[in-house]
This record gives sequence, structure tokens and C-alpha cells, in this order.
Amino acid sequence: MVLTGAGGSLAPLAVAATAASTVLIGASLVLSRRTPMWLDEAQTMSIARQPLGQVLTALRGDGSPPLYYLLLHLWTGVFGDGDTAGRSLSAVLAVATVPVGVLAAARLYGRRAAVAAALLLVSLPFLHRYATEARMYSLVMLLSAAGILAVHQALERPGRWPLAAVAALTAALALTHYWALFLLAVVTTVVLACGLRHPAGDPGRAAAFRVVGAMAAGGVVFLPWAPTFLYQLRHTGAPWGQVAGLWIFESSLRSLAGDRGGLGLLGLAYPMLALLGLCAQPLPGGAIEIDPAGRPQARPMAAVVAGTLTLALVASRVTGSAFAPRYAAVVMVPFVLLAARGLAAVEHPRAVRIIAVALVSVGLFRSFEAADAPRTQARQVAAALDRRVQPGDAVVVCPDQLGPGLARELGPIAATTVVFPPGSSLERVDWVDYTERVHNSDPRAFARAIDLRAASSTIWMVTSPGYHGLEHSCERIFGTLHQLRPDPVRVVGAHAAYEHAQLYRFDPQR
Repeated sequence: MVLTGAGGSLAPLAVAATAASTVLIGASLVLSRRTPMWLDEAQTMSIARQPLGQVLTALRGDGSPPLYYLLLHLWTGVFGDGDTAGRSLSAVLAVATVPVGVLAAARLYGRRAAVAAALLLVSLPFLHRYATEARMYSLVMLLSAAGILAVHQALERPGRWPLAAVAALTAALALTHYWALFLLAVVTTVVLACGLRHPAGDPGRAAAFRVVGAMAAGGVVFLPWAPTFLYQLRHTGAPWGQVAGLWIFESSLRSLAGDRGGLGLLGLAYPMLALLGLCAQPLPGGAIEIDPAGRPQARPMAAVVAGTLTLALVASRVTGSAFAPRYAAVVMVPFVLLAARGLAAVEHPRAVRIIAVALVSVGLFRSFEAADAPRTQARQVAAALDRRVQPGDAVVVCPDQLGPGLARELGPIAATTVVFPPGSSLERVDWVDYTERVHNSDPRAFARAIDLRAASSTIWMVTSPGYHGLEHSCERIFGTLHQLRPDPVRVVGAHAAYEHAQLYRFDPQR
């Protein structure tokens, strides 16, 4: 693998990038205070707040690996479990990703690429969005950036400590997000393929084999978790999502750009820069030479990005597992590094300034917009319930996926609270055999039972239609209650939040 040295001291650039990311991501974190935690965040916080020994048990019903939850458990033990406190761990991890990514760009592609990577990372909407969410995606990006550095160091300057870092980061990635398994498989393949290009006895060949061995050693750390992973694979496959198709490439770009509407400038510019980073080589005088087969320095990174998404797509089709654009976190840093190399290949100073100013300006605008975007109506619904619910009333939540966010906002109310499908609690969705539980439940009988239980009291229903996998169960519950208690009153209407909801009041029949 041919790599370009950085040249010169990187300390001032790393410090400046860290300072800028601290200020900008801190601003996004402040903006995110306007919206409470939605399902995924609230579920994560609910699990992380468990006693340490129960966190791993709770994850069997959630479908995630444990590392981020254990870190969040320790973090909230020190800083509390409020929205900002919980999200601040992701913000710190995102800030750390920037200088690590800058150093990786410098080691691989040179100082100009490092400057470009600093500009792109500090203004990346995807980084800001998940810096303000109590989920593991900032940790995934930090570990992938560190992994790039560790693999480079182990290939270029073999030694015990670089190989130990490769092993540790391999284990950490596998225990943070399952899509990282696709990344690790592709990186192993790419490193092995690069090593086999060297003749037998060549130091480069031996270094590649040692890196593959270190990654295998890191994979051994995952083995104690493997039984839980296999259980989750059989029982907690995400019933809320769609099986991946070719659209995952476009949706990943939209997520990179802030996921507000179409691709926009960023969704179009980044792949063009990445393609330039793969194929371009600057020449004296400001010209650029294009090699359609890709430059040796860039081909491994491009193979990692394209190979990971392709392998994930195939695995999703074969196993029926779902895809969400945020899963692209596993390749986001490698993709940005390719784009940074493309920006660095543009030698014309005025063109570079125009492109950089445009990308950073639009990127920060979309970053702050994504951080400030409403994620749930849980606070609005909870406030209405807190004011109106009377002793003896019943609160129905369908789907149960609205429950965890609502539970964080809802004060103590003297009412019976039930969720559909049965088996979950208001505080946490149980994803085990979720689709089967929906199929085995009778939503109309569920509604009639609630009507009998609160015969002389008000029924409040928190609902949102169209959830994948529920087969209109919530609509059937609403329709049955409507028949039993005509003229329901809509207390809260749905608005443009990602996790929108409505609140209805069903008064008892006189």
C-alpha cells in the first residue's frame, strides 16, 4: 500500500481543528436542548441507567452490542441522566473524531488533505447530528478514524504497540455497532489483498499478514458476546425498518448532508470530491491528471467504503435485516478522507477557496439545522397529559415505540398506562419476537379491555399511524375506541417532528 507522508508539524492544525470542533459541536449541543430525546435515545438511556450487571441482560431485548451502553452508564453516573448530560458523551466523542481524522488524512494523503479534512469534518452535518444524540454513532466514527491510523502505523512501522492498537480497535468496533463487522471484514480483505501484491519475503507482505492477525486477535474479544449476538440475530431483527436496497447509497448521502429534503449541494459535492480523490493527481502548474483506475494511495480507502456498503446491502438482503441511514457511520470518516484528498488535488487557489467556503458554509447551516430539528413530540404530549389526566383514567400508547420518549417527559400521573403490542413497558420497547407479538395480539380485543377497565373514566390515546410492522394495529385500536366512545377529541395534533404523535381523549359514555 503506497501512502503519502504528512510533512511538517501537525500540532497547530490539530489544535485549531479541535478548538473549532469544540465550539461548533458545542453550539449544536446547545441547539439540541430544544428537542427531547426520541425513541432510540430514550431507550438507550433507559438501558444505560440499569445497574451495571443488568445492562448486558437488558441488551438481549434491544439488539445492540454493549460497549457504548457501558460507557454511557459510567458517564451518566458522573454527569447525570438529563438530555444534555446524556448527549454530551456523543459530543465529546465527535470532537475527538476531528483531530484523529485530520491526523489520518495527513498520514495517508499529506498536509493539504489534512487541512481539507479539518474543514470538512468540523462542518459535517452527519457528525453534528449524531454528536447531539445519545447513541453510539459518534463512537463508531471515532473508532473508525483511529483504526485508519492504527492500520497505517502497523503497515508502515511494524511494532508491538501499533498491532495492539489494531486489535483493541477491532474489538471496540465490533462491540459498538454490528455494521462495523462489515467494515472489519472489508478492511481485512483489502489489507490482505495489498499484502499479497508484495513478493514472498517482502516486509510489506509480512506487515500486512501481521495486521490481519491482529484484527483476528481483536475478533476473539467479541466471542464472549457472540451468544447474545446470535440470540439478537434470531429474535430482535429490526421490525421497524426496510431491507436494504440500492437506495442505501443515496440515503447515506442524504444523511451525510443533514437528511433534510433532497441531496442538496453537499450530497452532490461530496461524492464528486471523493471520486476526484480516488482518481486525481495534481501536476505542476495547477493541472490535474485523472487515472480512471484510481490512484494507488486512494484505491484501498475507496474499496473500504464501497465494499462495506455493498457487503452490508447483500447481508441485509440475505438475512432480511433492516437498514437505517445512520448505520453509514461506519464508513463516514473514510468517505470524508477521500473527499478531502479530492479537495486537496485542486491546485487553483481561488477554486479551492470557493469550494471550501461553500462546503463549510452550507455544512454548518445544515449541521445546526439538523441539531435543532424537532425529533419527537413527547414533551408536548406529556405536558398535555400532566395537565389533564385524572385519577382512574387510562393512557393507551400505540405503538409502544412512542413510550420511552414519553416516559422521560411524563410526570407522575394517577392513571393506568398500557402499551401496544403487549410485552413492552412505557419506559422500554422489548424487541424480542416483536413481529410475532403483533401478529398474536388482537387490537380490537385490546381496545375493548381498556374500555371496560376505564368504564367510568377517560381514555387517553397517544398514537401515530403507519408504523412499519404493526399492520394498522393502532388504527384498529383507535377505530374500536371510536365505536365504543364516539366523538373523540384531538388534544395534540401531529407536526413535523421525526417522531410525530397525536393525543386523543375518549370520554366515558353517559
